[in-house]
Amino acid sequence: MRALNAIEIYRIAKEIEKKVVKGYLKKIYRISENEFILSFQELFIFIALPKAIFATQYKENETSVDTFTSLLRKHLINKRLDKIDASPFDRKIIFRFGEYSLLIELYGKGNIALIKDRDVIASLNNTNIDIEFKESKEIERTEGKEKIIKEIINAFNIGTRYIEEILLELGIDPNSKIVISKEIIEKIKERINYIIENVEFLNVIFYYEINDFYLIEINKYKNYKKEIYNSLNELLDSLYIKERLYRKSEEKEEKIRSIKETIKRLEDEAKELEKNANEYEAIGNA
Repeated sequence: MRALNAIEIYRIAKEIEKKVVKGYLKKIYRISENEFILSFQELFIFIALPKAIFATQYKENETSVDTFTSLLRKHLINKRLDKIDASPFDRKIIFRFGEYSLLIELYGKGNIALIKDRDVIASLNNTNIDIEFKESKEIERTEGKEKIIKEIINAFNIGTRYIEEILLELGIDPNSKIVISKEIIEKIKERINYIIENVEFLNVIFYYEINDFYLIEINKYKNYKKEIYNSLNELLDSLYIKERLYRKSEEKEEKIRSIKETIKRLEDEAKELEKNANEYEAIGNA
């Protein structure tokens, strides 16, 4: 499963909020080094650092209880979730539990931080915590400064593929270096704002040939086999379950291979011992 773009995290936040806001956090599981589950009654929020976050009904058993997870439990268990904050321009999401917040960063190595008011109580990977969300910037119109796509992404970082598609819709080569006119800037803003304002209602399009998904139709993939989902959570949950089952199958096969190798090694050692015993016996009988 690929990492989610900022606009996709924003969509996930909207979907999750409808399901769990005002609900109480029942438990926090750590199921691997970078995977956590937040349990809200019958719904689970799966966190896979630094790639993804989504709602699931698939529950994994935790591998062990560590100090960090124990600290999160101490402060957050049985707390009511008041709201979820996210930005279409930033790859992080914040769960608000009264005076406490759980910040999840889905970039770099990924991170989870427990915050009280504005003070960081604990952080999994990152000590340089920014609790503010990135917002859009003004586009500078300087000819030859850099490729147009880089300049647009610096201003509206909703995701590279989305920006590429918007530029192509406007007849602009994303890799060109051109003067960006005021008219073009306004058209780009209009398209981006449309996606943001309607993010909850956009169909999720899954393309089978590339095993990937987007919230808008990608023209270069228009002839690919595709499936439409109403929920990004639903799609990610199904991809996650398939991925976990495949991973478990591989782990099982690896264990079988390891056992077979151990049996083979022990058999070879037994044969060598038997050979040596026979040689010693022959020497003794000589």
